[in-house]
Amino acid sequence: MVQPKRERIRPPMTIPVFHLSPVGCWDQHLLADLLADCGDTPWSGGEHHDLVNIEVESIADLPGEQGAIWVVPGAYWKDRVDEINAAINRRPWALVFLVSDEASLFPVEELSHPEMRLWVMTPRARHTKVTDRFLGEGFATDTRDVLRPLGPERKVDRDWFFAGQVTHVRRQQAATALRSMPRGLLLETAGFLQGMTREVYLEEMAAAKVSPCPSGPDTPDSFRLYEALEMGVLPIADATCPAGGHGYWHQLCGGAPPFPVIDHWKDLPEVMAKAVAGWPGNANRAFAWWQQYKRNLHHRIQRDISGLARATPTRSFGQDVTVLIPTSPIPSHPSTAIIEETIESVLAQQELAGCEIIVMVDGVRPEQEHRRADFEEYTRRLLWLCNYRWSNVVPIVFERHGHQANLTRAALQATHTHLVLFVEHDTPLVTDEPIPWEQIGQSVKWGALDVVRFHYEAFIPEPHLHLMLDDGPLDFYGIPMRRTTQWSQRPHLANASYYRKIIQANFPTTSRTMIEDKMHGVAQSEGWRKHRIAIFHPGGNIKRSLNLDGRQDDPMYPMDFGR
Repeated sequence: MVQPKRERIRPPMTIPVFHLSPVGCWDQHLLADLLADCGDTPWSGGEHHDLVNIEVESIADLPGEQGAIWVVPGAYWKDRVDEINAAINRRPWALVFLVSDEASLFPVEELSHPEMRLWVMTPRARHTKVTDRFLGEGFATDTRDVLRPLGPERKVDRDWFFAGQVTHVRRQQAATALRSMPRGLLLETAGFLQGMTREVYLEEMAAAKVSPCPSGPDTPDSFRLYEALEMGVLPIADATCPAGGHGYWHQLCGGAPPFPVIDHWKDLPEVMAKAVAGWPGNANRAFAWWQQYKRNLHHRIQRDISGLARATPTRSFGQDVTVLIPTSPIPSHPSTAIIEETIESVLAQQELAGCEIIVMVDGVRPEQEHRRADFEEYTRRLLWLCNYRWSNVVPIVFERHGHQANLTRAALQATHTHLVLFVEHDTPLVTDEPIPWEQIGQSVKWGALDVVRFHYEAFIPEPHLHLMLDDGPLDFYGIPMRRTTQWSQRPHLANASYYRKIIQANFPTTSRTMIEDKMHGVAQSEGWRKHRIAIFHPGGNIKRSLNLDGRQDDPMYPMDFGR
């Protein structure tokens, strides 16, 4: 057969990142993390760049003629916009991040370049006239290093926690409400970073279900809110601040935020009671949203770099694969051992290096309501692992039961690759037998096959032989494959466009079903020409996936195919 054409690989570009003085402010840390990932990322969307960080105090005579990224502390450069315009216009394009300007002193409307993308931190409503790219303050440099050792099973033994300075009316109102509220810890400090060490502060917050986050003086934003999100604690955000700011969170989040936003701190007891009653489900959804939010910021920054630099795609094979892993209540929860083994088995596949894994966490179906508490605790632990153990694993948490097909529909909307690898949460891949992923992937990506299955037994069982179209394996791009009309939801590599097509055609949003329960009949009735399925079939033992039997003795529940 004709070998598919491969993408041309070129060396990565080198792009300067000019960090204007002062460098290292707390609110620059999240951006620094995002830019570091953009230098060589599995979520690149197609482009590869090497970013070189350069700290500068004077921009008058910066060398070089290529486009650049600029990190501008706005409050410190508010009177030097002409210098910045002169510097960025000496280059063909500019990606500008305006940071460290809570009071919004920098005249951002005066920035000008014909090929510029502009990001604004802690934005005002007026900034929507010049950009739609916004950043929050983020968390401090030490936050993740302190939190990581606490682990996924950390103890949560109080309803709420607040430690901080009470220096303006919004904080005074919040503190007044908190002083009379039980089952929490309030520490009013004399100033910023006073009262307890950073380590103790973060550990105390991590032991709470909810973190009230009254505003700063100039913006409803605060480091505290992102610290809470980063540890899976539910923040209660401030709707405004002494300087105004209604609508801030909707503008920053691009819609309604996944955490409560309070208008009047006198209402805190009622808001708190509702938040505590909904824990940990509400905190889990906010934690998952936060991880997706960081991922989406990364994607958008990467697209800005790629679009401005007009770079050449250099994506590796693994970076062109998104792994979809659904998970739902099983008897072993809250233990995460089964899904950990499954995710680790994917990460152990060397040719899949750089792949992104989307974990689809289902809601609890009515018949399994007795498993809700264990499942929500399992989800809480799993989200911690996604945020701290694995670098390329992003969770989507569903509030209501949607079942496998609807979970997959949502995950495919967040998929940016040509290929998807579907792996159920209790079906890890084998790690002691070879799988030629890239060669298999070429046959799917370039249209010879739609789906390649990785078998769960050492041979094709006799009762399944009538579903095989060949007496033995055929050669597909040098790989032995056995064509079949048998659909199985056990691990399989598929074309992402094909998967979107079958979900759209066969699973209405009203359905509540496993994909296999519908597709096994569809694949057989519509035939191989519409569903080009094959089993990876090397000589000898063909087993390439395992079954940890997560469901154990749980019954099979009725499937609803929708209308």
